[in-house]
Amino acid sequence: MKITLIVLASLILTYLGLRLAGDWRQQRAVDKAMEELRREAPARSLSVCQAALDATNLPAIVRAFLKRSLPDGVSVPRLARLSQRGGFRLKAGAPFADMQATQLFSVQAPGLVWRANIRMLPGLPVLVRDAFIGGHGEFGGRVFGLFTVASGAGPDVDTATLIRYLSEAIWFPYALLPSEWLHWEAIDDRSARAILSDRGRSVTGVFTFDSEGRPIAFDADRPRDVEGKSVRTPWHVVLARHSRMAGVEIPTSGSVSWLLPEAPMEYGRFEIVDLGFDR
Repeated sequence: MKITLIVLASLILTYLGLRLAGDWRQQRAVDKAMEELRREAPARSLSVCQAALDATNLPAIVRAFLKRSLPDGVSVPRLARLSQRGGFRLKAGAPFADMQATQLFSVQAPGLVWRANIRMLPGLPVLVRDAFIGGHGEFGGRVFGLFTVASGAGPDVDTATLIRYLSEAIWFPYALLPSEWLHWEAIDDRSARAILSDRGRSVTGVFTFDSEGRPIAFDADRPRDVEGKSVRTPWHVVLARHSRMAGVEIPTSGSVSWLLPEAPMEYGRFEIVDLGFDR
């Protein structure tokens, strides 16, 4: 009995040691990436002028969205910080694993760092880090923050992460004002195409709005890893439960799905629980 207790205690201590070491290593990597993003984030003197929006050739539905989402006369922040919770799964029919995440965005030019803790199995957290810094994207997932289970970088990851930034700019809509980075094209009275460019790379996505200018969906063809090969796949984001946080109106919940030929595969759900800006 005594030997059994000693072995059990050793296993528990080993597990706790792995958790602490993994969390420390992952947090150190995230802190480093966030500091790099803070250094790179532009700090231009910009402000929101709703009257000026009326003089642009923006699609009417985009103008309505920006005017209802952004406060008039405020300065455009450098950085956006948010916390989210939700669920994640790897295949259709599987239960959603609990997810907690924090994220930092550059607002005046594309850039992001995302850190998530996904409890794929009880006591077995997968720590995930996605980033887009200096025009390049990367992702990595580690069990306990130590053992790599997924990683990626390269041109297709750059494109996929830049599309992600475009879709998530809906949480800091200052970034969706027309600029040297971003342009809008009309599609119809409820949707418009956004074109985002960074360091010679351009991506597009279609935002759909309700009749009052609230964003309700985002669609794009996004690179997806299929057995080690990158495949452009329709990607659909549902946006819901609009409310005002940190002075801006944003969708605070939704889901993300791959629109596969056989059937849509919803793989992520999210809820924004906190939002803040640094100017």
